[in-house]
Amino acid sequence: MARKPRRLPPEKPANAKQSIKNIFSLLTGYKLKLSLTVICGIISTVFSVISPLLIGFATTAIFDGINSGNMNIEHIINLLIAIVVLYFISAAFSYLQSYFLLDITTDISYNLRKDLVEKVTHLSMGDLDINTRGDILSRITNDVDSLQSGIVQTFNQLLTGVITIIGVTVMMLSINLWLTLTTIVLVPIALVIITYITKYSQDYYLKQLRYRG
Repeated sequence: MARKPRRLPPEKPANAKQSIKNIFSLLTGYKLKLSLTVICGIISTVFSVISPLLIGFATTAIFDGINSGNMNIEHIINLLIAIVVLYFISAAFSYLQSYFLLDITTDISYNLRKDLVEKVTHLSMGDLDINTRGDILSRITNDVDSLQSGIVQTFNQLLTGVITIIGVTVMMLSINLWLTLTTIVLVPIALVIITYITKYSQDYYLKQLRYRG
C-alpha cells in the first residue's frame, strides 16, 4: 500500500513581512476578480447588518400593536418581506464573493503546484536524498492547500469583519450613544483575551501535528 505523505508541522517564516508581500504579489494579477470580490462582500455584509435593524422595527411594531390593541398587520408583513429579501440578497452576494475568491485561490494554487513540480524536476538526486521521504510531496500538496485555505479565510474574515464593525458601530450610534461607548471599551479587552487564547491554542495545535507526524 502506498504510503501517504506526512503532513509537516507548520514553521514560522523567517521574514513575516516578506512572506505577506509575497502572498499579496500572488493576487496582483487578479485585480478585476478581487474588485468584484470586495464589492460583493461589502453588499453582502451591509445587507446582513441592516436586517437585524428591520427585525427590531418589526418586533417593536408587534409589541406596540399588542399594547394598543391595534395591530398594523400590513406594516409588519412589509417589514418581514423586506427582511427576507435583504437576507436573500446578502446570501446571494456572499455566494458570489466566495465564488470569485475561490476561483482566484484555485488558480493561484494550480500555478504554485506547477511551479513547484517544475522546480522539483530540475533538482539533483542529492537534493532529493537529503529530504525525508514524503517531505517534498507534502510541500507540494499540504502546504499549497494550507496557503489556499488561509487566503480564503483571511480575506473573508478581514473584509467581513471590517465592514461589520463599521456598520454595527454606525447603527449603535444611531440607537444609543452610551451603549456604543461601552462596546468600544469592551472590544479591546476581548481582543486581548482572544490573542492570549490563540497564542496558547496554536502551541497545542503544533504539538498535535508533531505528535501525529
